[in-house]
Amino acid sequence: MSGEGRLLVVIRRESIADRDAIRSLTARAFSGLSFSDGSEPLIIDALREADAMALSLVAVLGEQIVGHVAFSEMGPPEQTGWFALGPVSVDPPLQRRAVGSQLIEAGLRTLREQDAKGCVLIGDHRYYHRFGFVVAPAFAPPQHASQHFQIVRFGDSFPGRPVTFHPGFLTGANENALMGSVVAGSRTMLRVGLISDTHGLLRPEAKAFLEGSDYIFHAGDICDPAILEELAAIAPVTAVRGNNDKGSWAVRLRETECLQVGEILIYAIHDLSRLDIEPGAAGVRVVVSGHSHKPLVEERRGVLYVNPGSSGPRRFTLPISAGELIINGSMVSGRTVELVGKNAT
Repeated sequence: MSGEGRLLVVIRRESIADRDAIRSLTARAFSGLSFSDGSEPLIIDALREADAMALSLVAVLGEQIVGHVAFSEMGPPEQTGWFALGPVSVDPPLQRRAVGSQLIEAGLRTLREQDAKGCVLIGDHRYYHRFGFVVAPAFAPPQHASQHFQIVRFGDSFPGRPVTFHPGFLTGANENALMGSVVAGSRTMLRVGLISDTHGLLRPEAKAFLEGSDYIFHAGDICDPAILEELAAIAPVTAVRGNNDKGSWAVRLRETECLQVGEILIYAIHDLSRLDIEPGAAGVRVVVSGHSHKPLVEERRGVLYVNPGSSGPRRFTLPISAGELIINGSMVSGRTVELVGKNAT
């Protein structure tokens, strides 16, 4: 049945009577996977025994448990309010039927309702970006693969550095017990597409320019949530709320975002005049902004500032433009490109 479309399941909290079924399911789900050492069921048991299992959800089809996700408490007191996602298990015949997605969505929703600060994981960003996770290697524990470390924030705070997983995870020798999908291989050079101030208009020229991006930043004044959906079909999107973004969809966007791409930490804000951090001191290498509709690439005190300009309706005689970052290891360069001629509106 794999790949036959979304399978609707019932999501509920685990009960004591579920534990043997969860153990068996987890063993089946990870069996034969190259990144697994088979310790995943033991990790779940260890987290329970340490009373560190903050949330354990099962997916039920009929009377059968077909999926499970665990959320555990983070380490020292400064991590209070932060939780680790994993392991995630789905019965092999039902994988690729959105069972895992339903479990993760329900878990994150529950944590938000409990006023959690956020959640972390190690995994493939191509899968987890749909849940709001961003790559953040600056916060990764030193013994883990930082390029696959991700966080989702429920507010404006960040976890302490470095994040510490609960000792229950030491039961397994393999860090991939935290993962729900196979880790993607890293690439040396990455392209980050930059767009801003669409004001409800996503031009075909802008979409064509952004094709081939590994990530996309939208620096606000989106004005139509469908634009984010179209961009997400090209690459994972990080977007911030602009002063013209209104409505329930816009409330879910934060005014600032921070994303680590390769070795480069990128900070996004719509209006640069509202920047209230010292980027260099915070480890930020690139600041992406919008609002002015004026394309800009400028380096100041070791920080690259890029405004891709506006790709939406023309404002006065300003150009219609977008931008990009090219990241190669610890090196980053930026540019802006005029998308249409001066006679376009």
